[in-house]
Amino acid sequence: MNVESDVSMTSIEEDMDAFNNFVSLPCELLSLILRLLDTKDLLVWRSVSKSTQLLTDFLVRNRKHELIFNYSNEMISKEQLNFLCSYFIKIKKLSVANPNIRFDDIVNVYKKKISGLSFLEIGHLTTCTDMNIHWISYCFPNITTLVLTCVPINDESVANLFRTLPALKTVELDRVSITGKCFSELSCSVTNLNWTLHGEIEICDDISFSKNGVGRIEEFSFQVAGSQEEDRVNIASVIARDMRNIKCLRLLDMWVLNDIHQLCLSTNLQELDIRVSEVFGDYGFERPIFSLRKLSFDIINLNEVNLLTFLLNFPYVEDLSLFFSIGCEVILTEDIIQALLDLRKLKTLSFEDSNYESEEYFIFENAPEHALIRLLHLLTGVTKFTIVLGNAFTNQNYDLIESAIEKLKSERPQVLFTTDFV
Repeated sequence: MNVESDVSMTSIEEDMDAFNNFVSLPCELLSLILRLLDTKDLLVWRSVSKSTQLLTDFLVRNRKHELIFNYSNEMISKEQLNFLCSYFIKIKKLSVANPNIRFDDIVNVYKKKISGLSFLEIGHLTTCTDMNIHWISYCFPNITTLVLTCVPINDESVANLFRTLPALKTVELDRVSITGKCFSELSCSVTNLNWTLHGEIEICDDISFSKNGVGRIEEFSFQVAGSQEEDRVNIASVIARDMRNIKCLRLLDMWVLNDIHQLCLSTNLQELDIRVSEVFGDYGFERPIFSLRKLSFDIINLNEVNLLTFLLNFPYVEDLSLFFSIGCEVILTEDIIQALLDLRKLKTLSFEDSNYESEEYFIFENAPEHALIRLLHLLTGVTKFTIVLGNAFTNQNYDLIESAIEKLKSERPQVLFTTDFV
């Protein structure tokens, strides 16, 4: 009995020695062996120990063509990065948003080893600075998408990236310490630009989004993270000047937007999203934009006349999101209902009124009728409705709306209704 026990213990020790020898193999060799295993084999390997369980879970989770380090308190050593680089040699996407990873380790481990990398995201790395950001161009020269989030670098560093990454098509800069001066170096290959401005930073006076007067931006998103109570550079006029080929435009979380009529942009504009506290200027454009298919807007200082005028600019819109936020005094009236009925190609309607008061929604002709219910009945061409009403639970007409929508659901089974009464 004792002999059997000794043999069993010896066998276990030999297995552990073999395992330790295996995991101590050079990173390149170990990763090559693991790459040959299919997912089923990896799951067997997972049961060996706690460390192999953690490693296997990570490998299986990332068996796509991407490697993502999310925000975590866990330190990741250069040796671990070396292993992952060897294992994920064919990745297309590398996303590093873990502040415990050193940027220098990333560039030293990955430099020119991942030739097929097309997407690079660097976020929340305080070790990524003006002194070393240029290594991105050296290590990942062929990337087409660059995302930088909360990285302490200036305009000149970003401009240098634009000059040295010729394949760039998509750029996303989120709360990076730039004033916008760098955008004059955007190459003609960049067609998609997302910029979230830190609220404490002022945009430079001579901002330009086109190099040598040639702008190829097709999709632009501008957002202000923080309080900036003026539109000092008149962003609408800058967009109109430099983005004549734009197809998708989003202006989000701004306090003020001047000269909205200047957004009468190219005949290619297909999507427009405006979420602003105050808009100034003529809501009527010089000419309608017949190409626009998707429209979303939330303007707090909007009134009914401006709303009706604004909708006339987009006669062929198919997807409309209309928000009446807290502070907006517009309510659903007969004139607004008619304006929505005039959108003959409308297929999707999202309607949200955070200020909903039931008594204001009744239209009186021969008999009182609830405006929202009437609108839903009349929009027979719409196949998807999303309705959100504030204060509805404290309103006596909540049941009336709910029962009317349930009836419409039974009458139009092909139509999708989503409601939220908050």
